[in-house]
Amino acid sequence: MLGAALSFLNAYALRRDTDLAALPWGRRYWEDVNGAIRIYLGKGGEPEPAPPRPFWYGRAHVHAWRRTTYELMEGVQAAHIRVAEFWRKVPIERIASGPAIYPVRSQEDKGRAFLLSIGFKALGGVAPFLLLWLGVLCFVPALIWSGVELARHGRPGGAAALALLCGLSPYMATLATFPHSGVGFYLASIVAVVGLASYAVLGSPTAAGLLCRAAALGAFFALCVRCRQTAVATLPGFFLALAIGAFRARLRSRPHSWGLFLVLAACFLTPYLLTRDTAPRPTWFGLWMGLGDFDRSRGYVWRDSAAEHACGNAGHRLRVADLGWTGIECEAFYRQAIFDDVREDPLWFAKILAKRIWATIALPKLWPRAARDGVSFSPSRSVNEGATDIYYAFAPTVDWIGIGEWRVELPLPFLVGPTLLLTTLALPRAIARIRGPVTNSAARSLLALSCPALSALAVPVGFSTASGPETQAFAIVHFLAVGFLVDAGLSWRLSRQSPGLAADAL
Repeated sequence: MLGAALSFLNAYALRRDTDLAALPWGRRYWEDVNGAIRIYLGKGGEPEPAPPRPFWYGRAHVHAWRRTTYELMEGVQAAHIRVAEFWRKVPIERIASGPAIYPVRSQEDKGRAFLLSIGFKALGGVAPFLLLWLGVLCFVPALIWSGVELARHGRPGGAAALALLCGLSPYMATLATFPHSGVGFYLASIVAVVGLASYAVLGSPTAAGLLCRAAALGAFFALCVRCRQTAVATLPGFFLALAIGAFRARLRSRPHSWGLFLVLAACFLTPYLLTRDTAPRPTWFGLWMGLGDFDRSRGYVWRDSAAEHACGNAGHRLRVADLGWTGIECEAFYRQAIFDDVREDPLWFAKILAKRIWATIALPKLWPRAARDGVSFSPSRSVNEGATDIYYAFAPTVDWIGIGEWRVELPLPFLVGPTLLLTTLALPRAIARIRGPVTNSAARSLLALSCPALSALAVPVGFSTASGPETQAFAIVHFLAVGFLVDAGLSWRLSRQSPGLAADAL
């Protein structure tokens, strides 16, 4: 509960001076607000036809968002609403009677607008600051539940470290309240994996307990994916935890365990499959740019304009109306370009994947310290990295700890070291018991740690480490390892004092 309170306090300290009028007219804050108002007024959330002009937004869209801004700001000033008062409403009669209110475009994540409209209906009106807090209101329950699961199953140190370090992280608070996109939902999904893994690996899972958690977490996962598409990459961690739980549920035979896992997987996936967004997205466009994080020879660059120019230079026409950035024809170009380069030189691609794994786990871009080097992350050293530094500057880097402006930067070994130490201590014991049940405390901790680690690795390794927010999310695993190491130390001390009371200690 203290960690949850710190999360809210940190979010308020970072956003208390937010001026709605200062937010950009374009995506995505005002687009989500207008889409939510449209749904709230009963006008539906169907996408409008794309504007004929070759711009991201038509003039009518920008005019509508700007008008909504002025109306909400007048209501905020008249009612003296503070940023923390996300439940307070303003009248929207003038907005409702004005020109068309445009919904969220088909290629964007529409979950935030839908969730915001539910909040408007629950409150009975439009709350101007509610969208800033949706990520926190989703992240904090996942954090509390994961902490409870950890504490219930013998890892109080892990529960305390995860809750307090996340609550004291300006990085977490900034991204949970990020107006530009719903990265907070991606973080919440990884934290939810921690809770499921705690029950499946550290507890004594039963079929009923696993089914209840799979159903609840399936709905939560579907919500996170609708609000932030990259959250779908956390699925492997959920599946690994469900598989471990199914095979530890003490069923009569291995086929029964496989059957339970299939039932759990179906139960978990059903909400996502029923609510997933089927609108086409420029997936290969992002994958092409993503290779710019470590490619230095084949022309990949982490910048929108570079990808568009590459497509245009290949003789393809950019059709903004199809996907926002590029058309279906260009998607085929990006896919073919990547496949051709991988087939031509598989070792080149393998090296990129290896470098991404290292960059995600060890976070070498965060090795500089502001007090010593004047910067908190290493600046880009190649033109291929493009706008990478902009993405890392979206939020304070994850090695900062504190409340609001009162923060300190931790040396990175204090963040990464516990994970490496725990792995060094536990991996030999886990390998030694590979053919039998894992009963050693440290080995079970490492197995529980592998589930959120798998979830946090998927985006930076499979997509790109140039997207700073998702890459730094692996710190959730490091936070948990800090607590597990504390638990291991306490268990070892207890075993020295009373060997009979700690049979499974280090």
